[in-house]
Amino acid sequence: METDPINMRIKLILIIIVLLLSLNLQIQAEEELPEIIGEHYRHGLQYFKKDQYPQAIQKFQAVLNQHPHFFPANYYLAEIYQAQGLPAKAIPYYQKVIESPTAFGTLTERSEIHYQLASAYRLLEQYDEAIDQYQNAIDLNSHHSAAYQDLGVTYSQQKQYKLAVKTFQQAIAVLPTSAMPHYNLGLIYLKLGDFDQAVTTFQQAIAKNPKFVDAYNGLGEIQLKLGQLDQAMETYQTANQLNPNSLAAHYGLGQIYAKKEDFSSAISEYQKAVRIQADHSDTRYKLAQLYMKTGEAEKAKIEMAFFQTLRQTDPLLAKAQTWVMANPEAPEGYNNLGIVYATRQRYDLAIQNYKQATKLSPSLATAHYNLGLIYGKIDQQQLAIESYKQAITHQPHLAIAHNNLAVSYDKQEATFASALKHAKIAVKLAPEEANYYDTLALAYYKVQMYSEAEETIRKAIDLEPQNQSHLDRLTQILHRRDKQ
Repeated sequence: METDPINMRIKLILIIIVLLLSLNLQIQAEEELPEIIGEHYRHGLQYFKKDQYPQAIQKFQAVLNQHPHFFPANYYLAEIYQAQGLPAKAIPYYQKVIESPTAFGTLTERSEIHYQLASAYRLLEQYDEAIDQYQNAIDLNSHHSAAYQDLGVTYSQQKQYKLAVKTFQQAIAVLPTSAMPHYNLGLIYLKLGDFDQAVTTFQQAIAKNPKFVDAYNGLGEIQLKLGQLDQAMETYQTANQLNPNSLAAHYGLGQIYAKKEDFSSAISEYQKAVRIQADHSDTRYKLAQLYMKTGEAEKAKIEMAFFQTLRQTDPLLAKAQTWVMANPEAPEGYNNLGIVYATRQRYDLAIQNYKQATKLSPSLATAHYNLGLIYGKIDQQQLAIESYKQAITHQPHLAIAHNNLAVSYDKQEATFASALKHAKIAVKLAPEEANYYDTLALAYYKVQMYSEAEETIRKAIDLEPQNQSHLDRLTQILHRRDKQ
C-alpha cells in the first residue's frame, strides 16, 4: 500500500491525540497514586517513551497489582501490546479503559480508545466486534476519518460491499482531500464489476495524489480487463517508475506482454514480480504457462509444482497467522508459521518467526534447527552454524542437526575437522540414514582420507543402492584416490 500524504496527516492527528492523552494520563496519575506506586508508573512512562517495552510492562503491571482499575496503566499496556503486534493481549486492557468511569473526559479521547480497540479486533479477524467498535468511535466523533476508512475496509473484508461503499463515501465527505477513500471505493467497484465507476474513483485518487502507485495499478487492472492494452501499459509503467518494487505493476506488465505475445518480456516481468514476492501464486502459474509455450518444459514443471505447493499451503498459512495472533506467547505457533513461510520460499518471514520462537523459548531446539536450515538455503553458513549449534546445545541427540552442521562446516572450507566430528556423531546417532554417511564420506574426502571416504560411501550405497548422488560420490572419491 502506497503512502497518501493526506492519510499521513490523519495519522499525525491521531499521534497528537495520543500524546495529549498521554499528558492527561500523566497528570491524573500523579494526582491519584500513592507515592510508591506513582514511582512505578512514572518509570513505566519513561520506559514507554523510550520504546523499552519489557521494562515498561513490568512497571505498569506493578501499578495494576495494587490498583487493577487504574486506567492510565491499562491504557499504556494496551498501546504497548498493540505496538508489538499482540492484539489479543491489548484487547482486555483497552476494555478496562473503556469500562473505567474516570477514563478520558472528551468525546474525541473516548472515540480514539474505541478506534484502537476496533483495530485490535480487526487484526484478529474478529470483524463483528471490530465493526461495533469502529461504529462506537464514529458515534463519539463523527469526524473520525480513519474510523470511517477502516470500517469500510472491514465491511469489504466481510464482503458487505454496499455498506463498504456507503462508508467510504462518508469518509470522502469527512475528508474530501484524501486520496485513500477514493482508492478503496475504486477497489469495491472493481470487485463488483462496475468498471466505469472504478475508473472514475481511481482517477480521482490519482488527481488528489499523483504519486499514488496503488491507484495507478488499480486503473491499469481495469484497462487490462477491458482490453485497452496500450493504455494499461502506460499506466503500469507509470506505477513502475514511481515504485520499481511494485509487485502489481510487474505482474500487470507481464500480462500485457503475454497478450501481445512478447513472451520474453512477459517472463522478465513475471520474474521481477516473484523476486519481490516469491509466493505470489498467480505469477508462478503464469510463468509455468509461458515456459510451456516457449518449450522450456523443465522450468514449467518446476513452476507448476511450486504453484501447487502455494495453493496447498494457502489455508495453512491463514490458520497459522490467525493462531499466532490469538496466541502471541506460544513459541510453537511462530515455529509452525515459520515452517509454512519457508515452504513458500518467504525466507525473510520464516527467519523472523523462527527468531520470535527462540526469543519466547530459547531452548526450543526445533526453531534453532529450522533457522539453521534457512540460513543454509540463503548461503549464510556462519549463521547456519550458530543456529545448528544452538539446536544441539538444547537437544544433543538431534542427529540431523549434527549432519547439517557438518555440511555447513564443509562449505566454509576451513573447518573440515569440525565437519568430520559432527558427521561422525550424526552417523552414530542415526546409523540407518544413508545421507549421513554421504556427509561423512565428503568430510573424509575433504581431509584427504580417501580409504575412509570410500568405505563410508559404500555404506550409504548399501542402504540406498539406486541413489545416483551416492554413486557419483563414490566415483569422485575413487578418481581422487587413484590420482595420489
